Amino acid sequence: MQFKKGLGWRACFDEERGIITAERSWRGFYQLCEIDRETFDRLDRPDEENGESPDELIGRGRVLFEADDDYYTMPYCIVYDENYFTLAPWSRAKERYDRTYGSDK
Repeated sequence: MQFKKGLGWRACFDEERGIITAERSWRGFYQLCEIDRETFDRLDRPDEENGESPDELIGRGRVLFEADDDYYTMPYCIVYDENYFTLAPWSRAKERYDRTYGSDK
């Protein structure tokens, strides 16, 4: 597994399975996405002047899981792909789900 990380984001390329996933988070918001190889390669050399920060690049991927637990709304999780944990066992998505709904669900 090959990892890249920056401020508020982390990405993993699982060469064995050919799956690339990335997570981004800030101020209570969390999102796990599946991204392509081109996006993964660009994460450490973004073109922020043209609106291509790592955060924005990851956000264009296929959303697998999303959660928010800021202080202004009720905590929630949205599971877009029920296989999110299998696709990205390295991520904090399951931890966020368990924190919101409990680990027995």
